[in-house]
Amino acid sequence: MSEPPAEQSSMWEKTKQCADQAEKVMASKTRELPSEEFLRWNNHYSPKYDRCFIEIRHMLRIVSPNAKHDGVVFTGQTGLIGTELQDAFERKSMAWIDPEADGKSLNKRYCKLDDETADCGKTQNFVAEHMKN
Repeated sequence: MSEPPAEQSSMWEKTKQCADQAEKVMASKTRELPSEEFLRWNNHYSPKYDRCFIEIRHMLRIVSPNAKHDGVVFTGQTGLIGTELQDAFERKSMAWIDPEADGKSLNKRYCKLDDETADCGKTQNFVAEHMKN
């Protein structure tokens, strides 16, 4: 059964507001980054939570080991630093997933939920749930 027109209009408006806010947040975040870091992201308005979320993938440009700061040589490769879930309107980080969070190695990996160290599987499910529903 489809939603009544008023609910569809409200959902569309909230989705549009979410996209607009995500653009503002990401423009601000991008200005604050070091030159070798960049972001890939997508936003989602969640009707279940009535919130706007941004999934942000922090990426690092791989440079040659002998490059000088002024003459950084980009090798064409990138590496994932981590994935963050952020509430777009509160501008609050809700989760962080370390890129090594695959269960194979416990060295130097961590995940966070609401600024607390958390199980990485639980954190990955949390992010997926909030970006889907």
